[in-house]
Amino acid sequence: MDFGGFILFMLLAAGLIIFGLCVAAAFLSRSPQRWQRLRLWLAGVVLLSIFGRYLYQVYWLDERLYSAVLRGDVHQVKVLLASGASPNATWEDGTTALHAAQRGGKKEIVLLLKQAGATK
Repeated sequence: MDFGGFILFMLLAAGLIIFGLCVAAAFLSRSPQRWQRLRLWLAGVVLLSIFGRYLYQVYWLDERLYSAVLRGDVHQVKVLLASGASPNATWEDGTTALHAAQRGGKKEIVLLLKQAGATK
């Protein structure tokens, strides 16, 4: 996912905040459509949480894992793998963390990635 995914996430979050105010106003005015609006708002919250989890995985964990592999930071690789980073994460050009470690001659990191389940 690229920067467009982040923008979409922010637009969805802003929409939910605005729609949440509309739901609150519907409940305060005892509108007959208040339960329908609440269900729609809750569905949006669920979608936002799922999308947010995906963005966290891609932009926070996987990208940092790839950077730690390139730096040769064994401790950071261990921490990120324990936090849930994907050992098969790929970079923008399709290079995986395992391939970058092998290319850089970082044998300890290669072993860590393979133990974590890296196959590519």
